[in-house]
Parts: sequence; structure tokens; C-alpha cells
Amino acid sequence: MFPAWYDMTVASVVRNVLVALNPPPEIGGLEISEYALRFVRLTETGVITASVALPPGTLAGGRLNNREAFAAALADLRRRITGLRERKKVFCIVAIPEHTVYTQTVSLPLVAEENLEEAAALNLQIIAPGDPGTFYTDWVRLGESGDGAAKKIDVLGAFAPRDAVDAFTDVLRENNFIPLAVESPSLALARIVGSEPRSGSGAAPRLCVAVGADGMHFVVSKGDALFFNYFVSWQVVQEDAREITEGKFREAIAESLRRVLNFWGSKRGERIEDIVFLAQGLEEQITAVIADMSGITPVHFVSKIVPALTDGWFVAAGAAIRGRIPREQDTRISLMAIGTEDEFLQTQIETFLGIWRTVLIATCAAILLAYALTDVFFIRTENALLAQVGFGPAQPELAALSTLEQ
Repeated sequence: MFPAWYDMTVASVVRNVLVALNPPPEIGGLEISEYALRFVRLTETGVITASVALPPGTLAGGRLNNREAFAAALADLRRRITGLRERKKVFCIVAIPEHTVYTQTVSLPLVAEENLEEAAALNLQIIAPGDPGTFYTDWVRLGESGDGAAKKIDVLGAFAPRDAVDAFTDVLRENNFIPLAVESPSLALARIVGSEPRSGSGAAPRLCVAVGADGMHFVVSKGDALFFNYFVSWQVVQEDAREITEGKFREAIAESLRRVLNFWGSKRGERIEDIVFLAQGLEEQITAVIADMSGITPVHFVSKIVPALTDGWFVAAGAAIRGRIPREQDTRISLMAIGTEDEFLQTQIETFLGIWRTVLIATCAAILLAYALTDVFFIRTENALLAQVGFGPAQPELAALSTLEQ
């Protein structure tokens, strides 16, 4: 076995060589929701966006339900992104439906740093929503809380069923979408909301209420880190009714908001004073409900990073922000079979080998062509020389000399 430093050094050297010979591609954010696929890529010159509506029933309960319809939608989306270059790969951070991801914050004793990995893994097995072997699991350190002997290390754990994630990633790869990380919409929303400058302390909690086509997201973050989320689908709100009335809508927001504020206050001992919302076309209703319930006047969030995008694009945009982070620095939660840096390195190696395989084939073909042309040239030169010394076709001078000799 090689020592750990050797593995790190080799990986670093390989990564640097690949970057020098094969510059890293641009990485976008892809949101998979019940009703649509949305893609955002942040570039030096602007923002690239593309979206495709999903046929009804393509997803059900956050899981893939119609593989063929999903593949067709991905093929359409890829054409909108890459044009006629059908074989071009689209690298992306993928946000899968919130139904599929379970997150929970865990407070661990202030153990030595070298034991944190083991302690976090053990606690995640305990809080797993089912058999730990059937879930992709990851965690990220949030910081510390408490004082003195009661001081704790806070980590955010996340779980997603392996079969549900694999169903998405398999079809993505088949259609030349390369997922480098899989996360929840709440993680992406916390990132874009937390990436914006704001007044007050960055350590103070901020609540983002996002009303979208799938349901309502309640995201509590500090900085750009997710600490708590609560999701309510419209199916839960609708229950057995034929439609969701305005009264039922207001009631659902007020009740969900009450639960979130009470939970945060009792568990964290903090009061949330900063509330923003995403709800295009429902600004007045949302503002009134939140103000009545909490006594805080919320602010409609507008992103300075992507000012041209409307609220419905912010999950994909939050994932795209993560795509701008160098792969070796991306230690955020990823719920898939391979880590985000390992997936990227593996893809870069495959791309690198593919490029140089093409170069090698082209070089060999050029050498063979050069050899063939050189061979033809030497044959013609040899024939010309033979003709000049008399071993070629008869010349008039040689014919006269032959006559005199007779």
C-alpha cells in the first residue's frame, strides 16, 4: 500500500497534466422537476439557459416513471444547448426532486478532527430513513454551536435512494449529460440566496420561501449553507379537493411557516428575522401571509448574479454556481455512486484518452500516407535514372552506336 501522501501527490500531478492538456469544460446546473427540465450555465459573457417541458407522468413522487419520455426530453434539451453537435457532452450539477432527498442536521460532540469522519458516518447510519445500504449518503460540516462543555459540531446529512438516483443518472449519461454531483433543490436555493450580499451578519439565519410548480420550499440557510429545509407538495395541500383555492393556499403557507419558525426557534434557540421569497406572480399574497404570520415583512428575492432570470430558474442557477467551483475544491454534498471530484477526474481522463486516441490514429494515418507518397516518389526517381543510363526505353544515341558496332 502506498502512503496517503503518495496517492494525493499522484492525483494532483494527474489532475494538473489533464488540465494543461485538456482544459476543464464549462459546467452548468440541471434541475429535474416533476414538470420540466431546466438548464443554466454561467459563462464569462453571460448566461446560457434551456428548458423542456416533461409530459405528464414522466416523473411520479420524485422518481422516474417513464424512461422513454425522459430520454426524449433530455435529447431535446441537449439539442437546445449544443445545437447540431449531438455527441458533445454536457457537464452538469443535477438537482433532483425534493421528494427524493432527505436531509437532517446532526450535532456531534466536539471530537478530534481525525475522528469526525467516523463519527459523522456512524450518526448518519442511525438517522437514515431506511436501510443505509439502499441510500446514497453524504454530509458536510456546517460549523460549531453551543459554548464550553456543551459545544457541538454541526453537520448536515443527506440521503437519497440509490435506485431513484441511478435511474436518473443512467439516462443522463446515455444522452451525453455527465452528472458531476447530485443534490436537492434546497441546497441549490440556499447557495444562490446565500451568494448575494446582504445587510447584517452572514451568520444570522435567513429563511427563503420558494413557491414553485412542485410545491413550497422552506429553506433556512446561513451564508450559502443549508441548515434546514421543509417541503410541501401541492398534492399534500390539495388532498382530495379538485383544486387549491386561494384560502387553502394561504392556509398552507401560514401553517408551514408556523412549523418552520417554531422548529427553528426550539431547536436552535434563534429567531429568524430575515425572510425572502420566490413566487413570481404571487408577490402580494405571499407578502401578506408571511407578514401576518411572522410579523416580518418579507422581501422578494432578486439575484444580482443572474438578474435576467426569473424565480423559476433559481434552482438550476444555484446548481450552476456550484459548477463554477474548481472540482478539487468542491467538497459539498453529492448523492451519487462516485464523488464529484472523482467523477470529474474520471471523465477528464476518458476525454483525454479519447482525444489522444484520435490524435494517434490521425498521426499513424499521416505517417502511412507520407510513406506511400515517398515510396511512389522513389519508384519514379528510380525509373528515371534507369532510363538515363540505358536500362530504360531505347534512346536515339544508343541506337546509332549499336549500328556502328555492327
